[in-house]
Amino acid sequence: MEKMTSQKLRLGLFVINGLTQFVLTAHYIGEKQKKIEKTKHLQAVFNNVNGLTLGNNEWYSGINVGNMSGIEMINDSTIIIGMFLDKTNFPHL
Repeated sequence: MEKMTSQKLRLGLFVINGLTQFVLTAHYIGEKQKKIEKTKHLQAVFNNVNGLTLGNNEWYSGINVGNMSGIEMINDSTIIIGMFLDKTNFPHL
């Protein structure tokens, strides 16, 4: 009986340890890809966006403040750009 209890306890600790490592790894990877950080999604309309590509960094006064999340052409002279901006750089957002 004691052997079975010991095995169940070790199995439980193994599962808890595995789940903890999974959650910490997912958080670390998400943070590196800026998926978990506090961000604000904004859209802006432009007439010309030559040279922009999806995933480009967004810069404000020489500081990287976010990245581009999408490009959508409305017509031949109107383009909507989606951006994720880091809220730590813009606390008023």
